[in-house]
Amino acid sequence: MPAQKEALRELSRAGEAYRFLLSERDLAVLVLSENVEDCNEAACQLFGVTRTEFIGRSPLEFAPPYQPDGMPSDTSARERLASALAGLPQWCTWQYRRKDGKPVDTIVHGETGYLAKVSQTIELYEEWAYEGMGFEADHKRKFDEPKVFAYRADIKDLAKYTKELLTNDKLREEMGRKAYEHAMKNFQYQDVAKKALKEIQEKLVK
Repeated sequence: MPAQKEALRELSRAGEAYRFLLSERDLAVLVLSENVEDCNEAACQLFGVTRTEFIGRSPLEFAPPYQPDGMPSDTSARERLASALAGLPQWCTWQYRRKDGKPVDTIVHGETGYLAKVSQTIELYEEWAYEGMGFEADHKRKFDEPKVFAYRADIKDLAKYTKELLTNDKLREEMGRKAYEHAMKNFQYQDVAKKALKEIQEKLVK
């Protein structure tokens, strides 16, 4: 049995760890080997597919022929998978496509910013719900399972990346420029509003 499938089954048997992995509400999570082994609801929404449509399919089915760096997706995926299975952490630019063909860009580590490892989660077991939020009266809500409120980054990663930015003028300027271009291209509020309005109108027509 391939090592990655055995590792997946071990994680599945852990139960709680596996549920925690896929319980993230705001972050798309895919469990991959040669195919998509599992996913969470956020991933389904991001890619525009159901869980049934996702599981069992090759991740390459959701990728364009070529990645932004010009390398064929299948070649790049094989290299990344081989490195990951060898125990090497993988940070890379990778582009997917939704079911409707629209591009899905992942966060670009080392180009538009840095991604630090998570060292701790901050969990809420209860929170206040107020009348101004649409409830009949102010009251405290208790969760059956704790809700992840925030993440604390690994302090060693933060120190490492901060030092790199403070001591490398070229890196800082280039990363700042790329981050600005990426934000203006993908998150400029007027464009985002136009896209949202278009999708709403298309769904209303259907």
